[in-house]
Amino acid sequence: MFEFTWKIIQREERAQEVIEFFAGAENDLLKRTENISDDEKPEVYIGGLCAKGAHGIDSTSSNYAPFNAVNAKNVASSLDVAKQVFISKEQLLEWNPEIIFIDTGSYALIKEDYEKNSEYYESLDAFKNGKVYTQFPYNYYTTNYDTALANAYYIGKIVYPERFSDINIEEKSDEIYEFLVSKAVYSEMAENYCGFENINFSNQ
Repeated sequence: MFEFTWKIIQREERAQEVIEFFAGAENDLLKRTENISDDEKPEVYIGGLCAKGAHGIDSTSSNYAPFNAVNAKNVASSLDVAKQVFISKEQLLEWNPEIIFIDTGSYALIKEDYEKNSEYYESLDAFKNGKVYTQFPYNYYTTNYDTALANAYYIGKIVYPERFSDINIEEKSDEIYEFLVSKAVYSEMAENYCGFENINFSNQ
């Protein structure tokens, strides 16, 4: 009886710690990004968004949580679709976002498509100007909130470098993982999915 009660208490305490951890991170991200006008924000896009497998550059979301967490200006927000959505490549050309993030669960598929049709990709300003970056996949049957949070901090560093200049993304990611899963796993994530980095398919 007492052992069972103690286990419940421990779980409740841990649950409260986790709630407070996410609330603190959310507040930190908000403070860093809340007073930025839309005119000052570069337009961003998430491509290759994984959902039941890998997809091409046309797989995206109008409600990408890591973008929302840092008040990023998502070009797909006008679609107003709660979950994953597929757009045409012509639509992406029309939006022509300044910065593109790629879900690395789809990295190989997009790289293969780039090799077949590099002219299309290089007509996008983000590819032309070297502003294509990675995101770890974080939905696989369930949502890995630790990875989603690490993604948000990386987006913050790319989109608002001055406001995230104090953040070392590898250290911040491991801080998040250590608290939530009791292990610093950024290096393992980077090995499996490619780390947080600038992508240049033309040099690969």
